[in-house]
Amino acid sequence: MKSFATSVTIRARPEAVWALLTDAAGYPQWNSTVEKIDGRIASGEKVTVYTKATPGRAFPVRVTEFVPPQSMVWTGGMPLGLFTGTRRYTLRPTPEGAVRFAMHEAFSGLLAPFIARSIPDLQPAFDTFAADLKYLAYTAILTAALWIPYIVAQVATNGFLTPANYVDPAPRPVPLWGKRADRTYLNAVESFAPFAALVIIAHLAGKADAMTAFWAMCFFWLRLAHAVVYLFAIPYVRTLVFTLGFVSVAGIFWEVIK
Repeated sequence: MKSFATSVTIRARPEAVWALLTDAAGYPQWNSTVEKIDGRIASGEKVTVYTKATPGRAFPVRVTEFVPPQSMVWTGGMPLGLFTGTRRYTLRPTPEGAVRFAMHEAFSGLLAPFIARSIPDLQPAFDTFAADLKYLAYTAILTAALWIPYIVAQVATNGFLTPANYVDPAPRPVPLWGKRADRTYLNAVESFAPFAALVIIAHLAGKADAMTAFWAMCFFWLRLAHAVVYLFAIPYVRTLVFTLGFVSVAGIFWEVIK
């Protein structure tokens, strides 16, 4: 029986990863192996998958198992069980607060030994799928969470909001580290916009590959480093890290246009 499998540990909540796996319309924005998915990913629903490994070919499957946010199974193939493909997604929380994502696809049935010969090697696509999912979740949660230090500075300095603060939205004074926290968040949002646009363009144009994945990984870690050095007011290093982050975005741009 021919099969493919991959797994990766993602430092995110299972619900966040599950939301990505069940958003059919959003797959091309982060999964470089998929052209599009038609249909609704839910229990008993039928969806049609179009992959870049087999351009122009549609793969109709049915969601035969759906246990949020733990596991999901897609099943498709020929009538009478002559040939069946089964893809299983599983999410398992880890003691460290992360989630272990695993994907396994197997082919079975009377005709499987013959049809499996024509199936291309899907292992690289599986590995890319896992990497894309991992860094999409990482970058999203990093950008979303960077407002927290600024709010901590506000509450520690001025207390919680009063009804008057809802009428007058003028920022309340905060210490210098609170101002840096505010700028850290705003800078992350500003930098994320061109990065996200280029990643989406790369996927839609079919240009997503190992190099775009490399630059996306670099961008995430550089943005994390930038947040740290910005908050701790480390001179010169902040400028260097920001510049390298721009280089990562430029790297994705080059992969798109070349």
